[in-house]
Amino acid sequence: MKNKVYKLFMIASVFAMFACDSEQAGQDVSELGSTDTYPTPTFSFDSPTTINEGDETVLTYTVTFDKPIGRPVDFVLVQTGGDATLHEDFDFVNASVPAYGTTANLQVIVYNDDIFEGSESLTFEVQRGNSLANKYLIHPETVFPEPITVTIENSVSDDLKVILEWSGSYVGTDGVEHALCDLDLDLEIYDSALETVLANSYSSCPESISISPGDLEDGVYWIVPSFYSYAGTVAPAENFDIPAMLKFTQAGAEEVVTEDISNLWDYETGGAAEEAEDAYLVEYQLTVSGSSFTITNSEGTVVFEQ
Repeated sequence: MKNKVYKLFMIASVFAMFACDSEQAGQDVSELGSTDTYPTPTFSFDSPTTINEGDETVLTYTVTFDKPIGRPVDFVLVQTGGDATLHEDFDFVNASVPAYGTTANLQVIVYNDDIFEGSESLTFEVQRGNSLANKYLIHPETVFPEPITVTIENSVSDDLKVILEWSGSYVGTDGVEHALCDLDLDLEIYDSALETVLANSYSSCPESISISPGDLEDGVYWIVPSFYSYAGTVAPAENFDIPAMLKFTQAGAEEVVTEDISNLWDYETGGAAEEAEDAYLVEYQLTVSGSSFTITNSEGTVVFEQ
C-alpha cells in the first residue's frame, strides 16, 4: 500500500511539472520577439511631376531597405485621385525587393495618344503588397510617404488625322435597336489620278487615318469616304440617311473641322457592294507641302489647313 501511494505521488508530480512547462511554453509563444532584424524601407521619387504625354515618360519610384531579409517583399502603386485613366493614359509596374536584396523600382508608364484631352492629373501612392505576409516582413514603424500628384500635359503632333464617323442606332424590322457601326463604311486616300490607294481604314468605327510629314510626297491627293455595304445587318423598320461626318484635325489638337455628309447615303440604296452609284464621295483634295497639309472641297474652298 505504501508503494502504491508513492507511485501515485510521483505520477502527480510529473504531471504537474509538465503542466507548468506547457503553460510556460504557451506564454513564450505569445510574447512578441525583437523587430531589430526587420528591414525599414525608405522611399524616393526623383521623376518630374509635370510631364508631356508625347514624351512617353517612365516615372520611377524607388524602395530601399536598410538591411536585407531572406524573403521577397512586394510593393504596389495605387491610384488615389486624378482624372487620368488606368490602362489608357498610364499603367503601373509593381515590383518586389528580392530576398537578400535591398532595392526595388516601381514604375508609372505614361502613354501618348492623338486625342485632345487637355491637361490631366494622376495622384498615386506606394503601398505594401496585398499578401498578408508582406505586412509582417518590414519594420512595424515604417512610415509610407504621402501621395504624389503628377500633371500630364496634352501632346499635339504634326500629324494630320482624318476621321469618318457614323455613330448612333436604328430600329430594325425585328423591333430591336441596332448599332449604325454594323454598317460598313470605309475611308481611303488615293493618288491624284484616283488609281492607287495609298492609305486606308476598313475595319473600325469610326474609321481613321493619320498622316505624318514625310508619309506622302509633296503633291495632290484625294480623301475618299465611302459606304461599302449593309450586308449582314437587320433591315430598318423605316429607311434612313446614314449620319456620316468627315472630320479633319491635327493629331492631339483641340480644333476639329467637321464636314456633314449625312445626306449622301441611305440604307435602302446601299453601298458599293449593292452597286450604288454614289457609294464613293470624291469631294476633298489633300495638298501636301513639306509638313503642311491643306484640304479643299470640290468648289476650291479651303476647309482645313495646318
